[in-house]
Amino acid sequence: MIHDSNKQADGNPETSHKLGARIAQLPSFRKKMPQAVSTLSQTLKILPKRYNIKNAGKESYLTCVESPNIRVFVDRQFCVTNAAAKKYPEGSIFLDGAAKGEPFLDVQKKIYNMDHHEGCVRAFTLSTCEQAFILIMKGLDLGVGDWCVYANEPDLDTVLAIWLILNHMRVRAEDPEIRKELLPLLRLQGIIDSHGFEMTEFTGFPDDLQETTLQQIKKLRESELELKSEGKWATVNELEYVSSILRSLDESVYSSRHFDGVGQVEELFRIKIGSDKIAVACSSEFGIYETEEMLKKTHGSRLGLIFLKKSEDTYTIRQVDPFLPTNLNRLYDRLNILDPNTSSSANWAGSEEIGGSPRGVGTGLDIQKIKQACQWVYNKQSFLERARGTFWSTSLAFVILGSAFTISHLLYPTLSGWQIEATTHVKGLLSFNLTVLALSLFYMILDRNYTFKFFGLGPVRGNWWLLFLPLTVGASVLNGMIPRYPFQIEGAALITGLLVTAPFAWEFLFRGVVHGMLVKSHYTMCHGGRWFLSGPTVISSLLAVLAMGLLFQCNPLISSLIPIPKVICLLGVFTSGLAYGVVRERTQSVISCSLLHTFSVLIVAFGSQFIA
Repeated sequence: MIHDSNKQADGNPETSHKLGARIAQLPSFRKKMPQAVSTLSQTLKILPKRYNIKNAGKESYLTCVESPNIRVFVDRQFCVTNAAAKKYPEGSIFLDGAAKGEPFLDVQKKIYNMDHHEGCVRAFTLSTCEQAFILIMKGLDLGVGDWCVYANEPDLDTVLAIWLILNHMRVRAEDPEIRKELLPLLRLQGIIDSHGFEMTEFTGFPDDLQETTLQQIKKLRESELELKSEGKWATVNELEYVSSILRSLDESVYSSRHFDGVGQVEELFRIKIGSDKIAVACSSEFGIYETEEMLKKTHGSRLGLIFLKKSEDTYTIRQVDPFLPTNLNRLYDRLNILDPNTSSSANWAGSEEIGGSPRGVGTGLDIQKIKQACQWVYNKQSFLERARGTFWSTSLAFVILGSAFTISHLLYPTLSGWQIEATTHVKGLLSFNLTVLALSLFYMILDRNYTFKFFGLGPVRGNWWLLFLPLTVGASVLNGMIPRYPFQIEGAALITGLLVTAPFAWEFLFRGVVHGMLVKSHYTMCHGGRWFLSGPTVISSLLAVLAMGLLFQCNPLISSLIPIPKVICLLGVFTSGLAYGVVRERTQSVISCSLLHTFSVLIVAFGSQFIA
């Protein structure tokens, strides 16, 4: 029968709770009740339940409330070769035979094999639990990033290693109390596992310490030996068994005073921000400042940022370290770009030290999206990541333009000696615009790697952007939007359609698709944030200039429409692109810059006709 970790040496837990309740009812005790209950809890070793079994698809794993970033997988059938182990994802740890081969440390990839069976001289190699202890004390940082621990046979050596990994912060704490309790157990079990009981005197312990530690080991192995004697060891649920022994180890090493506040805060994620700080997301029944004090007991000065989940869609953000290189304003901006629930009246907002999710409506982001946003803001994107984003957005833009040009050319081949009256050519340009617009929309709707808000497919925020109209009208004059030829009555409808579809096609491609793909790797403005020219605005404007230059070369029909030097026209394309990019970011919608572009073109085109 598996050892019941809730059963205490001093009695049944239910009896303990009833006893505490009766004592608390005494009038003479009420004033001293908090101190008395604390003392009683420590005496009875009432410890919180810290280990939980969770499911991820078909797999189950074990985790600890203090180390939610570490998953422990235990399966007797699990065994991989060393070559296969070295190809596992970053943050993989193999224990005591889970990887078949010599022990190894791959510090760059963060892959470790703690073994003492194959590929080594067993007599000279530390046991798995001792290897784990040495690595933790030498500085193995298990508090940042995601880790997966793989084990097969859940013997005491393996379970001790698992306990060390899940309790790494307490093991490495400045106060040596925990280590003093733990080291005799690790040393004696390590010798027994590696050399057998006949070598136990090799510890050099005094007789009383040797005997006490040996009895402790026998108690921890009691369930294992009983299951083996009954022939049930091979069929017992590995994770449930490991969880029960971990709780028994807690009872051996800790007292209740070690867990003040633990169990009342459940960590949801923990990530590294900056060089030596961490951000923690958690849920708690307490307020943000009480939760901060509890987390500081675990993480100390490394705690930089807290996300406190108050309900499914309500979060409070607290910047604990005022000297972080980035304040909360940039985090608010990023979350507002990602969150589908934000609007002009409901945003992620607050001060530079404390803020939260949109009031009233709550957030539409799940915890993973919030984690990704935090990582993006506080851990700068590399040059390679930004270059990759620029390459793919550029490639896609020219694939769309090339496809549209091919389709329009097949439908309406360009004729020499073009005249404005030849309406079939205007139809060719119209088909080009509509194809660009359709392909851009098709990509933005179907690409699930980005949200619609990345592409600006949302409502327009505010109407201040109309103030940009004088600037964009001037840029349209530079663009060459004054037609070379007067409009003919019979072609006016077609030309009007051309002048309307061209701005929408242009903006949906460059301020929609291209700009949206660049937002993933670049910081941008948002509604209500500070003003600056972002990378996506500049890059999309430069790509628009390049595209216009190529269209001049590929289609004489377009060139014949432009009455000014091409260099001036391209300068106008770049200048207007910057203006439209600013409008697109501040309104968080591609619709606003498309309308602004359309108004500017129509004003210039028809105004020039009226003047003429």
